[in-house]
Amino acid sequence: MSVLQKFKPSGPVVKKVVLLPDHAFFVRVMPLPPETLPAGIPAQVELALEGLSPFPVVQLCYGYFCPPGAGRVLVYAAYRRHFTVDDAAQWADADAVLPAFAAWLGLAPAAPTALLVTGADFVTALGWDGHDAVPAVVATRPSQEPQRDSRGLARVLAAH
Repeated sequence: MSVLQKFKPSGPVVKKVVLLPDHAFFVRVMPLPPETLPAGIPAQVELALEGLSPFPVVQLCYGYFCPPGAGRVLVYAAYRRHFTVDDAAQWADADAVLPAFAAWLGLAPAAPTALLVTGADFVTALGWDGHDAVPAVVATRPSQEPQRDSRGLARVLAAH
């Protein structure tokens, strides 16, 4: 092996993310106390879930979105029993399993903005107030009628 081969940079690391229908999760946006340190956010999320969920935290699949400097945290959770063993087996090699709306969480618009995302079996609305990178509101529902475009459709409606 030559020196160049030995120190050759490895290829990019490919992460596998599985996006599930939004309506499989319940979602809450909660204010963060100003004194909350980043290391304390997971404990705040678990405490909130204990109060919000009818199920113990150990029976939930959950996560949160809270970029540095955010004044609130977006928490999403799903009851583990809503998913079959076959579902979980398909995600075994995934680095993350998230609601589909998570793909839009990095937007952080500077002006009030609403985003409507429709999938094959769900409709989700996200709304930013322009003051925080975390949406001020997220609402998701199963759709009543099948969508024609199974890849989904997203429309951005920005207030000017």
